[in-house]
Amino acid sequence: MIGYQLYSSRRWPLEDTLAMLRGHGFSWVEGWADLYRTPADARRLSRALEGAGLRMRTAHLPLDLVEGDPPAALDIVRALRLEAAFVPFVAERPADAEGWRALAARVARAGGALDGAGVPYGWHNHDFEFAILPDGTRPIDHIVAAGVPLELDIAWIARAGADPLEAIARHGHAVRAVHFKDLARVGGGEGEGGWADPGAGTLDWPAIAAALAPHAPASWIAEHDDPSDHDRFAGAAFKAARRIEGIPG
Repeated sequence: MIGYQLYSSRRWPLEDTLAMLRGHGFSWVEGWADLYRTPADARRLSRALEGAGLRMRTAHLPLDLVEGDPPAALDIVRALRLEAAFVPFVAERPADAEGWRALAARVARAGGALDGAGVPYGWHNHDFEFAILPDGTRPIDHIVAAGVPLELDIAWIARAGADPLEAIARHGHAVRAVHFKDLARVGGGEGEGGWADPGAGTLDWPAIAAALAPHAPASWIAEHDDPSDHDRFAGAAFKAARRIEGIPG
């Protein structure tokens, strides 16, 4: 069954969000870092999720936390009973292939901190991983080459001007999770950052799901970076996942 990235509902009270998601039929969520800055935060969140009839299977964990305080990162992972965690974003980014190789190696090493919980530590992409570097490679090439699993955000790939199907053909073997997110059609998405409810935008989700099928991603997660109405978005995403063949609705 598809999950829900709680970042999509960051502007609404968490308690209301969890009840809303359960009402739409969701059974699990993905976390974002502001919800669990400490292990104590993670334990409180875990209790709130349990009370709402939900669980957290995947989460975004900042690289500086996993590198800087491995015991705390491991405690958070265990408190939330995660199956996978992902680097959500890095503000300071390399400008060349050598720098990206070094960063990818850091992520791979940092992931060792979570080995005790049996949880893979991967990378969630935005658009910049698909920019062409001076040597003709892309940052995503070096991330995958380092053995780092991917949480593939399809809409960010398209927003970068890259082809999602080409990205899947090249790196599908590394995909652990997928963000079910969409881009608004021309003239749409006003006030929502140019994003759209999944299945209502420009992306060819039947083709994308078919391309991903041989790689059997462990998790699919609905996300919208800037919904004006998270209740509308959640309901639309859940229904779209059930409608599109190949997406675990």
